[in-house]
Amino acid sequence: MRVILPLSLAISAVLALSLSLARTFGMSQPLPTLIETLGLYAPEHCSGSSACLLGITPGHSSWDEARTMLLPRARDELYTSQVVVPLDVLPNQTDELFIYFFRSVDGRSVGRIQALFRVREAAPSVGWLVRQHGTPCGISLYTRTASGYRLPQALITMRYPRFLANVPLPKNHLDTSTRIESLYLHDPAYKAERRLEACRDLLTDGVQNRAWAGFAAAWRYAALPRH
Repeated sequence: MRVILPLSLAISAVLALSLSLARTFGMSQPLPTLIETLGLYAPEHCSGSSACLLGITPGHSSWDEARTMLLPRARDELYTSQVVVPLDVLPNQTDELFIYFFRSVDGRSVGRIQALFRVREAAPSVGWLVRQHGTPCGISLYTRTASGYRLPQALITMRYPRFLANVPLPKNHLDTSTRIESLYLHDPAYKAERRLEACRDLLTDGVQNRAWAGFAAAWRYAALPRH
């Protein structure tokens, strides 16, 4: 049974108030508190999953109700199946965060959700992610492009059963303060033609799938056996 979202006006009012509070307190608040104030992570509003954004859960929240709530804040709406919502998180900044909401392939509920953090200071840290959701079921390490060229910096994807987080490694080291670049919440109704696994990347050439080994340098992960 689908979970009914709270009334759109009530949610919009809460979001507006939260945004005002966040701007008032600004960077004096720890980042996780700021994020929770904005409702980007609101576990009490998540339905049937440990991950949701703005209280909207893939596969459970109604697309029509979510769209009605999001449109007043939206930057774009594409073909009635995608809504783009920008958020201003930090004082004297604009559009530090974009959240993309897509209609599910089931046609009724919200599907995948993508959050792109355009400013490092607006992004949650890996330490915060692990505290909230535990350790990932697997990680994917990327050091080269598909054509074999070395990337300017390594990238790690932290994989969970219902979502993943992409994390650039500016110093080629993963630690608690490393910032997340993007979050992707999966559409439970999507069934790929090619084999997909939540805890491993089976599609990208050159990817190094590894088990979680804590906070360590990229070369240490590369030296681990395949996962």
